[in-house]
Amino acid sequence: AMWFRHNKPFGYESIQIRLAGQLARTEEAIRRFKEFAAGKADTIPETEDLFKVQGDLKMIWASWGRSSHGTVII
Repeated sequence: AMWFRHNKPFGYESIQIRLAGQLARTEEAIRRFKEFAAGKADTIPETEDLFKVQGDLKMIWASWGRSSHGTVII
């Protein structure tokens, strides 16, 4: 892995945790979109606030912090 070419092994567990978390989130998103596409779900609430369309059709994308967490604390 590139990590070991440039860094000592210490700290790699943090990268593994981040990557595993991202993989789990991606798999969950795929599952939710498939349910929506199959008609098993009417909406995907997590995606409703990803963008807002204004009167002139300009899209305003939500920040990662707003769309990745169910809380406003972050």
